[in-house]
Amino acid sequence: MALFRLSIAKHALASVHSEANVNTTKDQSRKDDGKGPRDPDAKWGVKGKQKSKDQKGKDVHQVKYFYGYKGHVSMNAKNDLITSLEVTSGEVYDGHHFCSLLEHDLAQTIPIETYAADRGYDDGNNHFFLQEHHLNSAICLKDNRTKKKDANKQIWLAMIQTPAYKQGRKEHYKIERKFGEAKQNHGLGRCRYLGLLGFGVQAYFTAIALNLKRIVKLQTGVGLKTRCSSLL
Repeated sequence: MALFRLSIAKHALASVHSEANVNTTKDQSRKDDGKGPRDPDAKWGVKGKQKSKDQKGKDVHQVKYFYGYKGHVSMNAKNDLITSLEVTSGEVYDGHHFCSLLEHDLAQTIPIETYAADRGYDDGNNHFFLQEHHLNSAICLKDNRTKKKDANKQIWLAMIQTPAYKQGRKEHYKIERKFGEAKQNHGLGRCRYLGLLGFGVQAYFTAIALNLKRIVKLQTGVGLKTRCSSLL
């Protein structure tokens, strides 16, 4: 008997950031003294925008940065199991890892029909790659695709009206929820080691722990609320 039922499913892709095990203020002092950085593999990256008010009460969006690494993840939205993972330094563009994650999923003969991802993956190559593999796209589109004045926008307007796109967008929150579990219960919000290899060890073992907990839940109906960061 299989551990879980492999039905035709939707997959969600996203990246999770982890802060390097570095005090950036002290690290800058090291550089000023002519010394190398504490973690030479870590890089500055963007983790999102924060909405706030300026002095006149107007909405402003401030870019938030982090210093560290990224884990690029593909997850089956049907059973919440992580199927593919790649690790990089923090400055890497998320969209460039979409196709390689998808290829790894397909190599496992996982039955998939739709891929959902946020705007960071809205790249023409990614949409074309999905089309070439006869898969539906639920990649959140940037405004310039649907609000441009030329006739090409009709392709994108038609896509966002499809049931596959609408349902895929509804499923995408699940991977963000998985990242919350990884950070809160397994310490993935901050690197325990130095270097990309060390972060890779932490990220892959965290993914294994998350999947094992999920498999127990699928098999027995009993959820494990464990904190495993001390095991790494």
